[in-house]
Amino acid sequence: MKLPAHIPGAVLPTVMVVSTLLALLVLAVIALWEADFLYFSRHRHDAAVRSHIDSGFTLYAEYPDEVIARLDADSTLILYDSLPHSRIGIDRRPLGLYEVVTMTGHDGRTRVSKIFGLRAPHPDDFVLYYPDRGSSVTLTGRTDIKGRVRIPAIGLVYGQMGADFFSGDEIPSAMMITSRNELPSPSAEALAAIGELKAHAVEDVVIGSSHSLSDTVIVARRARIEEGFSGSLQIFALDSITVAGGVTLEYPSGLFSETHVSVGEDSSVNGYIIVLPHGESDIMHAHYMQSRRARVRGLVYVDGIAQIQGIVSSVAMIDRAIYYSPRGYYENMLYDVTLLENHRMAWPLLLEGAGPRRKEIKWLD
Repeated sequence: MKLPAHIPGAVLPTVMVVSTLLALLVLAVIALWEADFLYFSRHRHDAAVRSHIDSGFTLYAEYPDEVIARLDADSTLILYDSLPHSRIGIDRRPLGLYEVVTMTGHDGRTRVSKIFGLRAPHPDDFVLYYPDRGSSVTLTGRTDIKGRVRIPAIGLVYGQMGADFFSGDEIPSAMMITSRNELPSPSAEALAAIGELKAHAVEDVVIGSSHSLSDTVIVARRARIEEGFSGSLQIFALDSITVAGGVTLEYPSGLFSETHVSVGEDSSVNGYIIVLPHGESDIMHAHYMQSRRARVRGLVYVDGIAQIQGIVSSVAMIDRAIYYSPRGYYENMLYDVTLLENHRMAWPLLLEGAGPRRKEIKWLD
């Protein structure tokens, strides 16, 4: 067969175009492979960094003091000596009586912040702590206590208030433990933190239903939360805190006062309520008033006179319970109260000897 002596010129551009397209196709395949490889590498890197951060949070929750003690001068910690990339940065700052812990991966760009509280030292230990002052505690009305109680050695009385007799379930003797003659004490660190906050107090604050607040700390002389408000905040008041009816304080919230806290009907507080009054108590003026349809999920700590009704889901520590009726007041009485166990709520960083273990409350980012 004779080959043509000349190839038509029109064929050469076609060959060049096809060759270029094939070359571009090969380059595109290579680029896609490299992009997939880079994506896979980046994904593995990010997953490893996230895993180290998660491990850091787990370690911190169980051993916070040891973790902080092991930080180097740059506030970083190597989780595994054989893995240099397991280095994480740890920063913590107070948020009222909770704390915010931020952990940063070794790459410097992966950062996670969480709110922590205190893990209840003995979640099954008690739902009520009432100091032993030699007087019994009277339960009456629709009072229902589900869990262990720490009460005076003289025990409980199932009595009546006027014509209203006790109608709940009696507490088995095995669920009763004798209390000490005073409440567990706040720690020096907690009192110091509260003292620092008090130095920044403003005058009276009114929080209306139109306000949008989340993880906010307010320090004031007096504070009032009006009906319809919903949000998460902590209030530290030198004087009183008034929570109107129909208010929802989302977890993690908290109310601290040195004088008086009241929670209105159909309101819900998710977090803590603490009253640490100064000076002598006036029996005619309670330091804490919780309405019959109010709900508190978390620690209620009143080192003074309290009238608690409604529901407390976690722990109530009360120095002195009094029920105020139109006919007068009844000392050492719980009337129309429901106390329930709740192992999911974190406590505020308040009590001495409660242990260092932390409980995660909320992701911030």
